[in-house]
Amino acid sequence: MIKVCQISSAHNTYDTRILLKECCSMAKNGYDVSLVISATKDEDYKGVKIRAIKKYENRFKRMTLTVFSALRKALSTKSKIYHLHDPELFFVGIFLKMLGKKVVFDVHENISAQIKTKDWLPFNKVFSHVFRFIDFLNAKMFYLVLAEDSYVNLYERFKPKSVVVLNLPDVEAFEKYRTPDRSHVENAFFYVGDVTFARGIDKTLEALCILKKQNVNFTFHCIGPMEQSVFERVSGLDAYLIVKENVKFYGIMKLDEAYEISKKCLFGLSLLKPIENYKYSYSTKIFEYMSVNLPIITSDFELYKNVVEKYECGFCVDTTNENEIAEKMLELVKNRELVNYFGENGFIAVQNNFNWKNEERKLLDFYDQIIKK
Repeated sequence: MIKVCQISSAHNTYDTRILLKECCSMAKNGYDVSLVISATKDEDYKGVKIRAIKKYENRFKRMTLTVFSALRKALSTKSKIYHLHDPELFFVGIFLKMLGKKVVFDVHENISAQIKTKDWLPFNKVFSHVFRFIDFLNAKMFYLVLAEDSYVNLYERFKPKSVVVLNLPDVEAFEKYRTPDRSHVENAFFYVGDVTFARGIDKTLEALCILKKQNVNFTFHCIGPMEQSVFERVSGLDAYLIVKENVKFYGIMKLDEAYEISKKCLFGLSLLKPIENYKYSYSTKIFEYMSVNLPIITSDFELYKNVVEKYECGFCVDTTNENEIAEKMLELVKNRELVNYFGENGFIAVQNNFNWKNEERKLLDFYDQIIKK
C-alpha cells in the first residue's frame, strides 16, 4: 500500500477539497493516506489518518512555526508522495524533493492575480511578480493539480506535469440533505464559506436591510470562518446594526452540520465581488447548493452564467448592487414554485454534469502516472 501524505498549514480540518474529496477518495481506492492539518487532536476519518498541528492566527507565526510543525509531522509518516495545498509550503516541497520524495502541489487559487487586488499590501505588484516566479518554479519542480480550468493558461508555457481536478461535489454525500420541496420552509437564507468583504458580506447585509425595511421577516444563516478584523468592520456597518437580530453567524462548522441547516432555507448565496481571481474560477458552493436542491443567487460572471442561467437553477446578479440582490431575494421569497423549479433543475445538472465522480478518476489516474514514473 503506497503511503501518501497531504499537508496544509492554512486550511481547516474538514476542508471539503482536501479531506472530504481528495484524501477520502484516495483512502477509498487503496492508498495509505495521512493528512497533516490544523486540528484539535489526531483522529482517523473514513480511512484518513488526520495528524494535528496548531495553526496560528498570526500570519508570520503560521508561515514559520506552523509550517515547521507540518514538515516535522509529515516526515514522521514516511510517505512516498507528499501533496501540498498552500503557497507557504513551497520550501517544504523543495526540502522533500531534496530527500528524493515525489511532491504534488495543489493549486487552489491564482495567488499572483489575487495579490494585485490587495491595495492595502505595500509593493503588491512586486509580490505578484514574485509569486509568478514561484508558479514557474512549481511547474518545473513538482507535479501540479489545478483546481480550475482557467489555471491551465497560467502554467501551460512552463510545460508542467499537471492535471485539472475541479472542486465539484460528491452528489451522493449530499443526498440526505436534499430538500426537493421548499414550499413550506421559513424565509431563511443560507451561506457557507469564508466570510469576507471580497465574498460579499457587506452587500449581503445591505440587501437584507432593504428586505427588513419592506417588513419581510427572515433569518440569514451565515456559516464559515470570519477573521476578527472582518468582524469588527462588519459590526460597524449601519446595515448590520439594523438586521443583526435576523443574522446568525456560526463560525466554522463541519460540512454535514452546515447542510443540515440548509434544509430549512429557501436559497443559497454566493456573492463574490468582481475580482480578477474570482471571475474565472468556479465557486464550489454553488454546486453544493445545487446538490441539495437549493436555488442560487450568485455573481453575474460569464463562467457562472453558463451554469446558473443555462440550467435555470437561480439568478446571477451584479454583486456590487444591493438593490438588485434584494430584488432577487424577494422574488424567491414570494414565489415558492420558482424555488422548487430552480432547485430541481440544479440537482439534475450536478447529477449529470458537475460532480466529483469524474474528477476523482482524473486524480487517481494522475497518481498512477506519478507512481509509474
